[in-house]
Amino acid sequence: KPQQPVATTTSPAPTNATMTQPRRPAPAMYDQARQVDAVLAASLDARNELTRAVEAARTCRTLPAAMAGFQRVAVRRQDQLRRTQNLKLDKVPNGERLRVAMRQAFQASLEADRALIAWGKRAGRKCRGKPRPDISRASGRIPAERKAIIAKQRLVAIWNPLARQVGLPPRTVSNL
Repeated sequence: KPQQPVATTTSPAPTNATMTQPRRPAPAMYDQARQVDAVLAASLDARNELTRAVEAARTCRTLPAAMAGFQRVAVRRQDQLRRTQNLKLDKVPNGERLRVAMRQAFQASLEADRALIAWGKRAGRKCRGKPRPDISRASGRIPAERKAIIAKQRLVAIWNPLARQVGLPPRTVSNL
């Protein structure tokens, strides 16, 4: 007796598109992560402004512009601290750890900014036609910057897994 074909039901084999497609995060988690990302982007903007101000601090003639830049950056850092404190982070993994890391990074950066402001005030009084203030003499700047780098490393370690999970850009210490 010839064998009867057996009816089988199979589901289609998974394709590369279905295997690599990331899971969508919950909308609340994505929204909270997006708000964190906005504060981190503001931090990068402040860092870029600080870099320009440090460059301007190389001569007595441009020191006033540098001082204005230092002041603006300090105000922006204070805003980042305020925004960080007001973030709602109950839907993101390690939300409170993320907040603490952000706060520590921004606070240490603000300390470095304040050291530059204090240095600029002293340098401005001594400028009297001298061609080059020496920003390396900004008392307290280096320890504050070291503290900021360590805090930013912790921040990046917490942020990047979340960023990958929700499809936002990862960060490095140098772009915070």
